[in-house]
Amino acid sequence: MSLELYSILSVLYKSERKLPKMMNILESNRSLLAKLTSPEPPDRLVPVYFRVGFFGKLWEEELRGKRFIIKKGTEYNLSVMIKKMEEQFSKKYGKNSIVVLTQNKKIEEYVLEDDKLYIQIAGVVPYIKAANAHLRLTMFDQNFNIDEFLFETAFSEEGKPVVDDLGSLMKKKTIYKTKNPFPYVENRIEVCQTTEIFLSPIENAIEIITLQTSKIQSQLESPVRINPLQQALQGSVVPMVNPG
Repeated sequence: MSLELYSILSVLYKSERKLPKMMNILESNRSLLAKLTSPEPPDRLVPVYFRVGFFGKLWEEELRGKRFIIKKGTEYNLSVMIKKMEEQFSKKYGKNSIVVLTQNKKIEEYVLEDDKLYIQIAGVVPYIKAANAHLRLTMFDQNFNIDEFLFETAFSEEGKPVVDDLGSLMKKKTIYKTKNPFPYVENRIEVCQTTEIFLSPIENAIEIITLQTSKIQSQLESPVRINPLQQALQGSVVPMVNPG
């Protein structure tokens, strides 16, 4: 919105021959564009997101059986989010009535106790389709107008969540789409669509290598910062990937 406003004002000041004001507007426009295209992290810390579902017959209709993406500040992690949600709803329904579920799997309503209220919580990250990655290169682009969020689960072909043999390690990517994009007037937006993508062991290995390569490439194309570069190199120079 600021870019559009600067553009309109520059045309207006040009038509009115208010050149000093036009110069100031163009300088502000240049400064804003420099920040938007900078590979450096923004001064403003980016938020964190959680997928929260409400299950059980005792929830009010506006929550019962629904899932939401909730935006929080960077001081939040999964344990903090769980504690805050427990405190919030325990005040209204009683501590013994609240059950928090941290496994991100489908909830079967028939196994739930009628006198309990279940809250399923999982951390998610903004999801950007590969086809749109070239349009979202900066931190600003990657955290603005976001309506899809990702949760990943590693598992084996035998169904076990953790395996010693990385050659059989597969991945399930669950993508949640919200009714409206973030940032929004509310910090809680309902999930309207869920998509699951399954990666084979070789596809999982290729994705890991591609991601690490992209991280290193972005660091080499920008002014070198030691800590981010070291983080990008970890697991890349001596990568732990699937055999073969």
